[in-house]
Amino acid sequence: MFMEKSNPSHKSELVTKYRRSSFALIWQKLWKVFPKFSMRHSPFFLFDDGTVLWNQGFGKLAYLNGDRSVTIQWSLEGGRSAVRTIHSSSIRHWDPPHDNEQLDQAALVDLRERLTTRFRERGENIIFQRSKE
Repeated sequence: MFMEKSNPSHKSELVTKYRRSSFALIWQKLWKVFPKFSMRHSPFFLFDDGTVLWNQGFGKLAYLNGDRSVTIQWSLEGGRSAVRTIHSSSIRHWDPPHDNEQLDQAALVDLRERLTTRFRERGENIIFQRSKE
């Protein structure tokens, strides 16, 4: 759920910045007034440990964890029964300024579980696919 409590020891300047943005503040108010609508349409998903998934639009999600972020590519496939396809081969390194650090296997497994949880709670189908490169 969007309005989950977070553990203050896991907060970072990056996460705090996004949580306090005007856009996030608007959605926080919408969550209070229209929780069912917000669950389905909110571009944010905040986890108990302070991490954030943020739908950037245009086929991208941002995952904010501590002082690092990673951009995740996705697409909708399947016509009427659309399935959100996460292009897992595009998830290799953290975004700048940490782009010299690769996501380790544990981070990738954790991220996959978070994405699956977030989209299933929204009632959306999700698959992970290695992109053709």
